[in-house]
Amino acid sequence: MNANAQSSGFTYQGRLTYSNAPADGVFSIIGTLYSADADGVGGVVPPVTNLTVRAVAGLFTTRFDFDPHAFNGSPLYLELQVAPVGGSNYTTLTPRQLITSAPYAWRATLATSADSAQTANVAQGVVNGGVGSNALAIGAVDTTKLADGSVTPQKIQDGSVTTPKLANGSVSTPKIEDDSVTTPKIVDGSVTTPKIADGSVTSAKLAPGAVGAANIAAGAVTATQLSTGAAAANLLASGQSGVASGGVVLSAELNATNLINAGYVKIGRVDLISESWTNLATGPTNTGTYSPARDGHTAVWTGSEMIIWGGDNGSLRNDGARYNPAADSWTVLSQIGSPSARASHTAVWSGTEMIIWGGDMTQNTGARYKPATDSWQPVSTINAPSARYYHGAVWTGSQMVIWGGTDASSNVNTGGRYNPVNDTWLTTTTVNAPVARYGPTVVWASGPNVMIVWGGELNTGSKYNPSTDSWTAMTANNAPTARYDNSAVWTGSQMIIWGGINNNSDYLKDGGVYNATANTWSTMATNTLLSARVGHSAVWTGTRMLIWGGGFSGYDPFSNQSYGYTYQDGAIYNPTANTWSAMSTNGVPVDRSSHTAIWTGSEMIVWGGYSYQGTSSGGYTEIGGRYQASTDTWSAMSTFQAAAEPGTRQSASAIWTGTEMIVWGGENSGINLHTGARFDPIANVWKFTSVSNAPSGRINHSAIWTGTEMIIWGGYDVQAVKTGARYNPALDQWQTVATNNAPPARGLHGAVWTGSEMLVWGGYGATLGTYPNLGGRYNPASNSWTLISTTGVPTARAACTAVWTGKEMIVWGGYNGSFFSPNYQNTGSRYQPTNDTWTALPTVGAPANRTGHTAVWTGKEMIVWGGVNATTNLALGGRFDPAANSWKTMAPFPYGGRSQHSAIWTSSEMIVWGGLDTFDTGGSPYEKFSGRYDPAKDRWAVMIWDASAPPVRGNHVAVWTGSDMLVWGGYNGTAYLNTTYRYTPPQTMYLYLKP
Repeated sequence: MNANAQSSGFTYQGRLTYSNAPADGVFSIIGTLYSADADGVGGVVPPVTNLTVRAVAGLFTTRFDFDPHAFNGSPLYLELQVAPVGGSNYTTLTPRQLITSAPYAWRATLATSADSAQTANVAQGVVNGGVGSNALAIGAVDTTKLADGSVTPQKIQDGSVTTPKLANGSVSTPKIEDDSVTTPKIVDGSVTTPKIADGSVTSAKLAPGAVGAANIAAGAVTATQLSTGAAAANLLASGQSGVASGGVVLSAELNATNLINAGYVKIGRVDLISESWTNLATGPTNTGTYSPARDGHTAVWTGSEMIIWGGDNGSLRNDGARYNPAADSWTVLSQIGSPSARASHTAVWSGTEMIIWGGDMTQNTGARYKPATDSWQPVSTINAPSARYYHGAVWTGSQMVIWGGTDASSNVNTGGRYNPVNDTWLTTTTVNAPVARYGPTVVWASGPNVMIVWGGELNTGSKYNPSTDSWTAMTANNAPTARYDNSAVWTGSQMIIWGGINNNSDYLKDGGVYNATANTWSTMATNTLLSARVGHSAVWTGTRMLIWGGGFSGYDPFSNQSYGYTYQDGAIYNPTANTWSAMSTNGVPVDRSSHTAIWTGSEMIVWGGYSYQGTSSGGYTEIGGRYQASTDTWSAMSTFQAAAEPGTRQSASAIWTGTEMIVWGGENSGINLHTGARFDPIANVWKFTSVSNAPSGRINHSAIWTGTEMIIWGGYDVQAVKTGARYNPALDQWQTVATNNAPPARGLHGAVWTGSEMLVWGGYGATLGTYPNLGGRYNPASNSWTLISTTGVPTARAACTAVWTGKEMIVWGGYNGSFFSPNYQNTGSRYQPTNDTWTALPTVGAPANRTGHTAVWTGKEMIVWGGVNATTNLALGGRFDPAANSWKTMAPFPYGGRSQHSAIWTSSEMIVWGGLDTFDTGGSPYEKFSGRYDPAKDRWAVMIWDASAPPVRGNHVAVWTGSDMLVWGGYNGTAYLNTTYRYTPPQTMYLYLKP
């Protein structure tokens, strides 16, 4: 064997990344040899410095030549330092690279000074590069001559591998170290088919770019030489495919840069899926049962039960129930033969029956309800008084007397006496009758046996004696000022009136005491405990008058809005001492006005009414309460279930489970609903969700999907709440969410699911004008809450949006301030739950201040759009990139702004649909033109609007199924909806021709 001594130089190849991208350009390199892979003590030989290399697509090749005495058989590690040419700041690359045996194998340690070792029998060492092509006999190297993995870059001299040197089939997978075959090692055309074992050349054996066309003989690479899929993967990696000339490629890109750069020509388009709307199953229709909150109803006490009936909760009602305080239970009244629906009617208890009469302007009908048989019997209309409402009625012991009120056109001063024994009416005389009036105070004075009529926008009154059918005027001396909507009770000897409103719309907090026998008025002590009010209740305990609840309302011409406020406090009046004392508020029911109250003999029971509870719009309540005067304590009472909840609704919540859309809650005609349903779009079927243990009916709540459960939290069920529940669709079961350590009650808040917790923040609180900035994290696995840090928290607000990025919650926009002068926001913040910290969003480039907008997360950006501020509905939005911590503008939607719309993300587009422009003065404010926004192109596409599209609406719900958008429910200005539609966006492909 001829073993020519070689020099100590060797070639080094590598990949270089610069500024997070494959490097291109010229760089300086310093190489140093170390005796350890890390923490070596200095270089073992002087470094090779100032080598200049050119990197192309990250790849570079250079040559190092260290002192040959360094190669003494011990392990050596190469460390590189790199800097751009001309730069002084070198970057040390890690880890250090082990120098393999290549520099040793070609240089014999016993012939370090020999130029060649022609006669050596055993080469203890070969100088690097010592085996050249002339040192190998033709065909000398075959499979048996190579140890597995022995062919490495250091073993092969550039150009030394030629066709004659390789035995056919000698190059196989085990003989070649990964990445060892590089371009300089192979003589052009030397690798032919016979030299390569089938399947031996894999991607791992070739350095990137090592084998060029010049290195491969024509026809050398056939199917048997390539690993399965290797050629296709290489083409796909460069954005190409194996397409012959004249072939056509489909791309979803309008301008596919990779295809155009590869020479393809765009020749047209094809719509694989057409844009369409499909009307699906309507539903749900009527779901479950509900507690029928209302006001304008009546209540009577039978001696053992309170019976409520009728009223209004956006729709007039003709149902009712009996409440038994001993059992704390309700019994629904039969509706067979019940009177027509009405409010502002009267009801009296005869001793065996409740008699309903009048109401709703058009009614002069009535009925008698007998609780012993749960049955109704109509009241005769023969000789009955004219139809009316806001009249007065009393029970004399043998007959019902009604008087006054308002008919369809004017106030009246007529009345009638009804005898239930023979079902007959007698008119009341108008001789000396009081002046016609609206809403007079009417009580039965059991001592003198007269009906006392007083007030009703006046401060005059009269006493009616049914036995003589005669009227006697009351004195006006020292009488309270004129008023209506005041309260009145009979003590057994006196009538006490209090509160109300006068003809100048001034609310009052004074009253008077009338002695029916002496025909005198006496002044009441001033009530310093309560605010002036109307719509309150008053009962007589036998020694005291109890005043509770009530409120006030008004109209703000600046905002063109009505407003109101309701109370939940009360006071106790002692007429003997002419003194007031406070009533406890511990355990008191929610505030309200226009409710009913009865005295049982030991307690006052209040029920129903209308409550604002810190909101601008308020709502009807089905919650009641019991007050024990002897102990000055309140206790709760159960609610009753009646009738079916309407399926039509607005402001519901909706989530997508992966197979179903679940809708829940919302409102219809002022009733907050506690029912829901599940929709399967494949089967086109609705199923009701269980109402057992469901949360109370509510709006402005949040709903999130955990992967197995829907979590409902917060909102308004008349008042703001901090309650919630988890619904499991697999079991059709609800489980209560803990309230211990929960954040304060609220609605109009934001909520997101992190993968393990629900985060809630922002919203409008339980007290008028409050915006809680304390949020919470709910863990369903432990059914527990953790409060969120308030350090660096954003300005408190309601109606903000919230999205989850995968590691942060981003909240933005909303409003705070007073109802009449809200402050619209264009600020936001990012909450990081891992370290419980807030970071403010920049305001530079942020969209305009707004509320009522939507937000979606695209995977890398939050897109906010639409909404309303003080003067306009907005057609503009913005895109926030948390990685860059910056905002980008977005193209405006050409068909105008809106609120109460929906927005969903499809994976490539945001779809905005429905809503209304509250500032639109021409035609319907509800929008029919909606659009799809593509952030990659910053471009809107107007959605199809034809006969198949849904009717216009707002406050609906929408979810994305993965292929379609489902739209359900909402309100169109005149009707609540429960129709379901599916929107399928178009799928357009563009055609590219291979020349």
